[in-house]
Amino acid sequence: MSDLKRPASFNPKKELYIPIEIKARELQSRILVGGVFALNGYRTYIASKSIIERAVKNKKDSSGTYLFKSGCAGNAFPKIRKNVELYCVLDEEIGVAILDKELEENIKCRANAIDAIDIWFSASMHITSAFKRVCPNHQSKVITTGSPKFDLWKKKFQCVYDRKSLMLKKTYGDFILFSSDFGFIDDKFAEKEIKKAKVLAFKNCSDSTSFIQRIKNAKKDFNLFCQDLSLYDKLPNRLPIIIRPHPSEPQHVWYQRLNNLHNIRVIYQGEISEWLHSCQALLHRGCTTAVQAALLGKPCFFWNPSSSHTAHEQQLLPYSLSVKVNSCSSLPDKNHIWTNEELPSLDIKDNERIYCPDQLLSSELIFNAIEAKDPRPSSKVLTIPLWLSLYARASQSLLMLIWAIPPLKKILSSHRKIRKLQDGIRMDEVADYLTTLFPGENILLIEIAPGVICIEKGPTARNN
Repeated sequence: MSDLKRPASFNPKKELYIPIEIKARELQSRILVGGVFALNGYRTYIASKSIIERAVKNKKDSSGTYLFKSGCAGNAFPKIRKNVELYCVLDEEIGVAILDKELEENIKCRANAIDAIDIWFSASMHITSAFKRVCPNHQSKVITTGSPKFDLWKKKFQCVYDRKSLMLKKTYGDFILFSSDFGFIDDKFAEKEIKKAKVLAFKNCSDSTSFIQRIKNAKKDFNLFCQDLSLYDKLPNRLPIIIRPHPSEPQHVWYQRLNNLHNIRVIYQGEISEWLHSCQALLHRGCTTAVQAALLGKPCFFWNPSSSHTAHEQQLLPYSLSVKVNSCSSLPDKNHIWTNEELPSLDIKDNERIYCPDQLLSSELIFNAIEAKDPRPSSKVLTIPLWLSLYARASQSLLMLIWAIPPLKKILSSHRKIRKLQDGIRMDEVADYLTTLFPGENILLIEIAPGVICIEKGPTARNN
């Protein structure tokens, strides 16, 4: 793999633009997508959402494919849509662990942009069916491909996490991982979202009453969980619990609530997969992480203090894959060894709530669907103007500085952008992942501006 500056001459290629909003959630799977497209002749650009939005809005032609993580890119959507040939959605906000009502509400909230979207990639047949119910006039736009992050759960890519998971085991020993999805743990943020829901009523496309109730329930459950952890912390012979906050959760709230506990730690760093490989078991409230943990053979525990989940909720994969516990004190102690007979099993074949193709990667299915649209090559190189390059440099340098100084990181990690992007989109990190994912392949990396990485296939060697 080569690390080059700008090529001496511009070679027209089809281009793919990939914005990263939440690094821990998206970067690894998007690098996999970028590598697949590069090996098939595309030029792929990966950068933070704010940088790549500005770069695409500054384009002088309308070629290329924009692969966004949700319905539409907010206020930037009209300009971005005008400057690309294809606008595609690989939705990270609609997971396989979502109730039907919430699923349809989420799709309704994106339906206002569906006319301008060319392809909507779905992670499961269940999501595809919901999309077709909500958007009957646009059924041809949704394609079931699974998700690139499901690709990374396969055995062929487990080597991606070996080094980091080994380091985590050496650092933290045996522990139980709690993957949080409360979301609304901060009073100010919760109040802001409730006010927004009341004013906008989800732009008349969903039930704001149920959304407001979910916010209140999440806050109530968060308080109950913190009380439960306080009791667990006093029990002897128990494994430590490491809390991994959701990207939307201000970490300082967790620190304030759990500051005096000795067997509980709050850590938000890296991608969650390396933590799943390192932990002894997963504790959760019904998130997609449980599906991944089950595929890894990790014991999963569903924290269910009220035992009030409906029959519909019990049909969700995370629930059926987990042992139910009504308090943390019900978790096994250090001496318990789980056998396969005690753990629920997961058979993803023909499961309508998750799609993991056997023969092809989801990333390859995504490529095939976009290539079938026959997008044209870009006639001009993606230009990063001086002002944007300076902005990118300042942003990247600041993120790396904050993440390199633990006290500063702890203080400032409650800022949304810092929490989402961590230490930024780094050239060395992208190169490391690509080398591991595509060993022996000739892939070029070009950092056209700080934190803006171009991935393309290297030149074929010529015989003299």
